[in-house]
Amino acid sequence: MSRLRLWAITLLALATAAPGFAQGTTGTLEGKISDEQGLALPGVSVTAQNTETGFQRSSTSDATGTFRIPGLPVGTYEVKTELTGFAAQARRTSVAVSATSTVDFRMTVATKAEEVTVLAEAPLIDVKQTGVGQIITAAQIANLPLNGRQFANLAALVPGVSLGFHTDPTKSTQFAPQVSGGGGRNINYLIDGGDNNDDTVGGLVQLFPLDSIGEFNFETQRFRADTGRANGGTIKVVTKSGTNEFRGSGFEFFRDKSLNGKSHTEEVNDLPKGDYRKHQYGASLGGPIVKDRTHFFGAFERIQQDTTQPVSTKGLFPDKDGVFALPYRENMAVGKLTHQLSPDHYLSVRYGFNNNSQPYGASPSSPPEGWGISKNTFHSLNANLNSVLGGGRLNEFTFQFSYFLNHIGENSTLPTETFPNGVSVGQSINTPQTTEQHKFQFRDDFTWNRGRHELKVGASFINEPVLDITFSTGQQPQFTHLADSRTSAISNISFNGSIGGSGGGSLAKIPNKQYAFYLQDGWRVTNRLTLDLGIRYDYVTGFAFDQSGNLIYRELVAAAQRGVFNSSGLPCPCIGYEDFGKAPAEDKNNVAPRAGFTYDAKGDGTLVLRGGAGRYYDFAYTNANILFAVVGAQSSFGQIYLVNNTQGIRNADGSLFQVGQPLPPNQLTNVSTPIPSHVATPLPKQPYTDQANLGFSKALGRGYAVEVDGVYAAGYDLGVRPTLNRRINGGARRFAGILPQSGTASWRVDLMEGKSHYKGINFTVKKHWDGKLQLLASYTLSDAKSSASLRAVDEFGEYDPISQFNPFGDPENPTRSDYRHRVTASAVWSPAWGLTIAPIFRYKSAQAFNIITGTDDNRDGTNRDLPPGVKTLNSGRGADFKQLDMRVSKRIRLTGRTGLEVIGEGFNLTNATNPNTYVASMTSSSFGKPTRFAGDFRQSEQRLFQLGVRLEF
Repeated sequence: MSRLRLWAITLLALATAAPGFAQGTTGTLEGKISDEQGLALPGVSVTAQNTETGFQRSSTSDATGTFRIPGLPVGTYEVKTELTGFAAQARRTSVAVSATSTVDFRMTVATKAEEVTVLAEAPLIDVKQTGVGQIITAAQIANLPLNGRQFANLAALVPGVSLGFHTDPTKSTQFAPQVSGGGGRNINYLIDGGDNNDDTVGGLVQLFPLDSIGEFNFETQRFRADTGRANGGTIKVVTKSGTNEFRGSGFEFFRDKSLNGKSHTEEVNDLPKGDYRKHQYGASLGGPIVKDRTHFFGAFERIQQDTTQPVSTKGLFPDKDGVFALPYRENMAVGKLTHQLSPDHYLSVRYGFNNNSQPYGASPSSPPEGWGISKNTFHSLNANLNSVLGGGRLNEFTFQFSYFLNHIGENSTLPTETFPNGVSVGQSINTPQTTEQHKFQFRDDFTWNRGRHELKVGASFINEPVLDITFSTGQQPQFTHLADSRTSAISNISFNGSIGGSGGGSLAKIPNKQYAFYLQDGWRVTNRLTLDLGIRYDYVTGFAFDQSGNLIYRELVAAAQRGVFNSSGLPCPCIGYEDFGKAPAEDKNNVAPRAGFTYDAKGDGTLVLRGGAGRYYDFAYTNANILFAVVGAQSSFGQIYLVNNTQGIRNADGSLFQVGQPLPPNQLTNVSTPIPSHVATPLPKQPYTDQANLGFSKALGRGYAVEVDGVYAAGYDLGVRPTLNRRINGGARRFAGILPQSGTASWRVDLMEGKSHYKGINFTVKKHWDGKLQLLASYTLSDAKSSASLRAVDEFGEYDPISQFNPFGDPENPTRSDYRHRVTASAVWSPAWGLTIAPIFRYKSAQAFNIITGTDDNRDGTNRDLPPGVKTLNSGRGADFKQLDMRVSKRIRLTGRTGLEVIGEGFNLTNATNPNTYVASMTSSSFGKPTRFAGDFRQSEQRLFQLGVRLEF
C-alpha cells in the first residue's frame, strides 16, 4: 500500500470519525445521575472545573443518565450538576492520566434554591480498565525514597515490575523498569504524549526533573489500540502545569562517604571506604499569567556526584589494581506554558533539556584503560492542542521534535585482552562511538461519544531523518585467553578495519519512518458490561536497506539463488537463510487486533472483573537488528584479520602464541574487501507479542482494595544474531565450500526468528491516599523464557545456539530477568506533627546465569559448550535480591503556604550484598562466583544515607 493511500484512508476516517478514550496526556470523567428512586435523569448539565487552574468542560447526561467528559488535563476537579427542579450538587474528585474516574450523583427535588456539596475520593478502581497497570500518584512521587530521583524508580512499585539498570552501557546511570520478562527495552515511554524512546538501543531517552513530573500511568500488559510501539508495557507521563497561585520549591540532597557503609568489594579487598560525595539540587516555579486561562511552570535539577570504583584484576595485573574516580554530572530543565484559547480549545507547549557526562564501561574487574566517558545531550519540544468540537466530539493533536546526541570517548588504545574469570584489560572494543537521533512526531486522536459507544480513531507519524551511529572496535588486536593466566593459551585473535588500513571506525545511517493507525470502540453493552474493541496497524520503513556492498550478503544471495539453502546436502535447518534469495522488502502485515472487557459485578464499582487478549507490535530497535549490518553494507570496514584455535593458537615453531609476539598468519584468505561482522535478513520483521489477561479488583472499604491479575505474553519475530559459520570437527568452517571469501570468517546473521514466553500472576493490596496513609504492595509469581537471548525477552545478546546445525531447536532458556518470586511494598504514612514516614521494600528471587564448560568439546571454534546433563542455556541460579529503603521527613510551617521540609533517606538499610554477574566458565577458578555486588558501578547501592532540605511556597 502506498504512503498516499495510507494517509488518504486516515483522513477519510478522521472526517467520518467515530469516537474514543483519553490518550497519554489527559483523563476522562464519567458517571451516572439518578433521582431519589434510582431512576435515570437525562438532560442534567454537568460541569467539571479544575480547582487549581480554572479550566472547565461541560456535558449533559443522556437518556440513561450517563455523562462523560473526556480530554481533561490531569488534576483535581469540582464536578457540578444542575437540572431545573432539583437541588444542584457538587463533588470533588481527581482525574488521572489515561484513566477513567467515575463520579455518580443521586439528585433530590429542590424545595428552595440550594446546592449540596460532597467531597468525593478519587475512585480506587478504574471500572473501564481492561488491561493491567497502575497509576503512580503525585503523593508517591513527592514522598517515597528515590535513589537518584528518577521517576522510573517508582515504576518498580507497580505489580509485576522489576527494577534494574539499562543493560546498554551508554545509559550507565539510568534505571530501567522491567515487565513481562524484559530488560526495559520493550516499553513505550510517552512524555506529555510525545515519543521518548531510544531507537538505537531501546529504552528511555531523555530524563526530566522529578519536580516536573505530575504523575504517570504504567500499563504493564494489554493496553488499548490507541497505544503501540511496545510489545511489553507503556508508561504515560504527564508533566506539571502552573496554577492560579504562584507556587515554587527549592531543594538540596547531600551524600558523603561518612554516611555510607562499606561496599562488599571494598570489604573483600580490605580497602577503606572510597571517596563519595553527591549534591543533587534544583528548583521549580509555576503560576498564572492570566488567571483561569494562561499558566506557566518551570523546573531545573542538577546532579553532581563523585564516587569511586575499586578494581581487582584477580592477580593478573597487580599494577592496574586500585580505586578509581567515577565523576557523574547531569542537568535537567523543563519549561511549560498552558493556555485556554477558548472554552473549547486548550493548548500546552513544553520544552525539555537534559545533558550528562557519566562513566562508560566501569567494572570491578576492568581497569580505567578499558573505560570511557559518555556524554549525552537531549532537547525536546512538545505541543498539544485539545479541542472540543461539539456533539460529544473531541480532538487531540500532538507535535514533538526531539534531538539526541551521544559521544563516548576511549580511555586508551591498548590491545584488548579478556579472561574466563571476567577480567578484561586494554581499550574497550565499543569505543569511540557516537549516536545522533532527530525525530519529528505528528499524532492526532479523534474521539466521539455516541450513545453507548465511545469511538476513537487516530494516526501517528514519526519521521526520523537522522539516526546515525559511528563506532570503532578498537585500534589494536583483541586477544581471548583460555585460562586465568597472562601466559595462558590464546584461542582467538581478531582485528577490524579497512584493507591496507590500521583499524578505525565506521558510520551507519538508518533514517526511518514510523506510521500507525488505529480504530477503537468502548461499547457500554449494559450499565455493568463494557467491551473494549480495537484494531491497530503499524508500518516502519528503513529496515529493508541495500546490502549489495556487503560481501557476505552477495555470497549468501548467490548461494540462495542456487538453491543451496533448500538442499538436503547442507546440514540444516538454515531458517531465514532461504530469504537471501528474495528481494528486500519491509514488513507490511503488522495488524494488531485487541479486545477486552470489564464487568461491574455489583454495579457500584466495588467488584470489577476484567480481561482480554490482543497483539502488540514493537519497534525493532536498530542495535539489535540491523545496525552492524548497515555498517557491513558500506564494504569499507569489517574483519581484516582473524586467527582462531580453541585448543590454543601456536606459532610456526609449535610453541603457544603469547601476547606481544608477532601475529600468526591470517586465516582469512582470498579476501579483497573487509568481511563485515554482520549481515541482515532482506525480509526484516517487527517483533510482537500476543498477550492475554484475566483478573478482578475488589474494594474492601476504608480506601482499601485487592487485585488479582493473571497475565500471559508470547513473543515472536524477536531479533537474534547467531553465529552459524563455525568449524566442523575442528576443520573448515561450515560454509567454507559455499561462500568463497566470507566462508573462511566468523560472522553473525541478524534474523527475526526468536521466541519468548512470559506467564505470571500478580496479587495486590492497595490503599488510597487519604491524607494519612497510602499503601501499595504486591507479590508476583512468574516465569520468563526466551530462545533469542540470555539476558531478557527484549534483549538480543550475542546469541550462540547450542548446535549450529539446529540453531532454532534449542529449548527456551530462562532469561536473567526471570525472577520466579517478587515482592514489592511501599507506604506513605503521615501520622501527625508534619511527620511523614515512607518505606519501600523490594525482593527478587535468584537470577539465572549461564553455565558453560569453557572448552571446545565439539570443536566448532567456540568455548561455550554446555557441560553434560545441562540441557538449556542459563541453567544456573544465583542469589536473591532484597533492598529496604526509607524516607523520614518533617515539615515545618513557616508562614501561610510556605514550609520547610527536613528529610533523611536511607537506602539498603540491611546492607544486603546483592551478588550479581556470575562467572560462567567451568575452567575458571572463579566459576559460579559473582563478580559484582551492591555498591559497584551499575549495581544497587550498599547501605547509604542522604540528607535533604526542601522549601515550598
